[in-house]
Amino acid sequence: MKYCICFPGQGSQYIGMAKDLYYEYDIVKNTFKEASELLPINMEEVCFEGKNLKDSKFAQLSIFVTSVAMFRVIKKKFNIDPSVLVGHSLGEISALVCSNALSFEDGIEVVLKRGDLMDKAIKKDIGGMGIIRGLTQFEVEFICNSFNNSNINIACYNTPKQFAVSSTNNILEEIRKIVLEFEGEFSFLNISAPFHSCLLQSLKKPLEDTLKKIKINAPDIPVISCINGNKLKDPDEILTDLINLTCNSVRWDRVINLIPKMGIDLCIEVGPKSTLKKFNHAFSQSPQTYSFSYLKDRELLFNSFVCTKLSNDDLVDFFFCYLLLSKKREIEQIKY
Repeated sequence: MKYCICFPGQGSQYIGMAKDLYYEYDIVKNTFKEASELLPINMEEVCFEGKNLKDSKFAQLSIFVTSVAMFRVIKKKFNIDPSVLVGHSLGEISALVCSNALSFEDGIEVVLKRGDLMDKAIKKDIGGMGIIRGLTQFEVEFICNSFNNSNINIACYNTPKQFAVSSTNNILEEIRKIVLEFEGEFSFLNISAPFHSCLLQSLKKPLEDTLKKIKINAPDIPVISCINGNKLKDPDEILTDLINLTCNSVRWDRVINLIPKMGIDLCIEVGPKSTLKKFNHAFSQSPQTYSFSYLKDRELLFNSFVCTKLSNDDLVDFFFCYLLLSKKREIEQIKY
C-alpha cells in the first residue's frame, strides 16, 4: 500500500492540539521538548494553554511542531513509509522537514521568520481574505478577472467549489456582492492581510535572505509543491518554492490531481483538525484520507494498516487484543 502524508497550513490551530498524543507517545513529548529548547517560549504552553496562539508566528509554530510530532509517530510507531509528502502553504515547510530537505532547527527558523513577516503585514492592514463556496473555478476566475485589477488574487484553490481570495478590503466587499448574485457563498476570514497574493511581494526579499543562510538538501521522500503541483527534487527548486510560498496561490487542486497518478492508496493528514481531509474528499479522484489528529481515524488507520500485513489467523488474534486494548484505554481516559 502506498501512503501520502498531508500537512495542514495556518488556521487549523486550536487550544489543546495534540495533547492526547503528547501523553500517549514519548516521541511527541520529545518533539515538543526539542522545539521548546530552540525557542524563547514553551510549546506546551502555546499548544495546550493557548499562550500567544493568536499571534501568527506562534500559531504557525504550533501547527509545525504538532505536524512533525505526528509524522514521527507514524514513521516510528506505525512503521509507515510514505511514498510522497504534501503540504498546504505552511504545511509545505513541515513536509520538507519530514523529508529531511530541511533540519528541524532550520524549519523552526523559517517558520519564525515567515510568521514575523506575516505579523508585520497584518499590522499594516493593507487588505484581507475571503472564502468563496458553491461556485466553480471558472465562475470565481471570471468574477476576479472582471475587475481588471492586479491586486485581486485567488489565494487558494482548496476544492472544486471552495476558494480563498485576497485583495484590498473594499474590493473584497465588491467581490462578496457579486458572489451572492451568482448564488454562491462568501465569508470574510479573520485575517487582516492578503496572503498568497501580489500585495505581499515585499515579504519575499527578507524571507529569501533567511532561506539562503540555511542548508537545503534533496528530499529523502518526494515532496509535491503546493504552488505548482510539481515534485521538488533539488535544493534550488526548493529554495525558489519557499521564497514564493507566501505570495503565490496555493494550488491544492493540482496536488490532489497528481496523487492518484502516483498510485497512492491512502492519505494521512498530520496536524491539528481535519481541514485537508475535508478538502481531499471534495475531489472525486482523491484516495481515502484519515486525520491522525482524531482517535477514531487513528484506530481506523491502524486497522487498515494491520489488515494488510496479517494472515486470517493473525487477524483473529489481533482484533481480540485490539478490543481489550480499546477497553483499557476507555478506563484510563475516565480516570484521567
